[in-house]
Amino acid sequence: INPGMDVILSIVTCGIYGIIWFYKQGEKMKRLYEKKGLQATDEGTIFLILGIVFPLAAVYLIQDKLNKLY
Repeated sequence: INPGMDVILSIVTCGIYGIIWFYKQGEKMKRLYEKKGLQATDEGTIFLILGIVFPLAAVYLIQDKLNKLY
């Protein structure tokens, strides 16, 4: 994750990159859970919808899932 580049790309693409980023994080989260041998669900769609409607809620959920993983 490169936050600086993510912000710049979101600004340049008028927010489209940021929306795609939320979906990609759901896919990455699934791979991380599978790598640890835990039950994984694909939450990319949930993160995508929340990223459009409530971006801070999507960021909170991503961080919460990472905290539980580690």
